Amino acid sequence: MSARAQSATPNFAAQHQPPQHVIEQIQKGVGHVRMLPEVAIKALQTTRDPNVNFKQFGGIVEKDVALTTRVLAMANSSLFAAGGSTASVAQGVSRLGFRQCKNIIISTCLASTMKSMVAREQVLHEALWNHSLTTASTAKHLADKLDLDLGGEEFTAGMIHDFGRLLLATAFPKSEGYRDRISFAELPNQRELEIETIGCCHCAAGAWFGMDQGLPQELLAVIKYHHTPEDSVYCRELVAVVALAGEIADLIQAEKTETFRKDKSVGMKALQKCGVNQAGERLESSFQWLLDSVEVSLQEMLDH
Repeated sequence: MSARAQSATPNFAAQHQPPQHVIEQIQKGVGHVRMLPEVAIKALQTTRDPNVNFKQFGGIVEKDVALTTRVLAMANSSLFAAGGSTASVAQGVSRLGFRQCKNIIISTCLASTMKSMVAREQVLHEALWNHSLTTASTAKHLADKLDLDLGGEEFTAGMIHDFGRLLLATAFPKSEGYRDRISFAELPNQRELEIETIGCCHCAAGAWFGMDQGLPQELLAVIKYHHTPEDSVYCRELVAVVALAGEIADLIQAEKTETFRKDKSVGMKALQKCGVNQAGERLESSFQWLLDSVEVSLQEMLDH
């Protein structure tokens, strides 16, 4: 990740956590869900070993069918594939790199966690999963188009940014703002409604849960600040890109992309404050390309 994207590491534990009644209701609603199983934790720890090789890492990944499937699917997708297809996990890891594999592991575990949390509400799971995929794909193509060196973390961050909404929807299903179980559409005053009716917004709830689960600081920053990216003091480019991707993803899903205005976008404003060169002009001139690329990527990922 570029130095420009980094700043002081936030102490999330010292920040305001959700009120106790919200924490208790979330714990009651999700039970003893763990986002990262033992194999995933071991694989993530291995990526920090400078002496590990692709074969050793692949051997750990192969112990989990879901992780193996996702690594190979992503390695063979147009997002990352440089040549022909491969059935070798070690070769797939070599193609993707350890950092991107880390991202895939986290996003795969997230998908499993989401599915287990809403097993009785398949429609809700599919709605949130589609939004996560759309945001992640948009963030990936945005980073490429704007020449941002985010190490592939924008994809995982896009996948996980709205996890707090799933927590609150599971814990407070009758709350205002979570009654639409089909589109899972985010209301313009979503956070204000959450604070008024629940006592906590999904950003704070998601960051608290992610911290408790041991997620990396950069993902916690995205979860916490994707609606207010200018408030983030850590990984500011990453937070801004996901914020912008989320805004565009909402319009894609609502089929209202023609209403996008860069001067009204909080993500774009944050990117410009980060000093990203001509971010607004570059996005404006390639907006249709972005939409087309996201559509192709989504179809590929859903096919897998």
